[in-house]
Amino acid sequence: MKRLVSWLYAPAFLLGFIGWGLYQPRWLLVIFAAAVAVSFLTEQWLPYEPQWNRSLGDRRRDTLHALVNESLNALGLLVLPGSRRCWRSRASGREAGRCGSSC
Repeated sequence: MKRLVSWLYAPAFLLGFIGWGLYQPRWLLVIFAAAVAVSFLTEQWLPYEPQWNRSLGDRRRDTLHALVNESLNALGLLVLPGSRRCWRSRASGREAGRCGSSC
C-alpha cells in the first residue's frame, strides 16, 4: 500500500490541487486548505516512517515549529498570485506604483 500511495500521491497533487488552483484561482484558500488536510490525513493514515509520528515528549517544540515555519511557508505560497499580478502589470508598463516598490 505504501508503494501505491508513494506513486500516486505526487501526480494526484499535481493534477488535482495544482490543476484546480490554475483553473479556479479565486478558490486558492479553499484549495490550499484541502491540500494541507489531504497531506496531513495521508501522513496520519500511512506515515512515511511510523516512528516519526510517535511522541518523544517534544509536543511544545513541534507545535511551535508548525505555527512558525509552516505558517510562513503557507504565507509564502498564498502571496504568489498577488506577485504574479504585480509582475504582469510591471511587465506591461501599467501603473508601476500600484504594486508598491517591492515588486
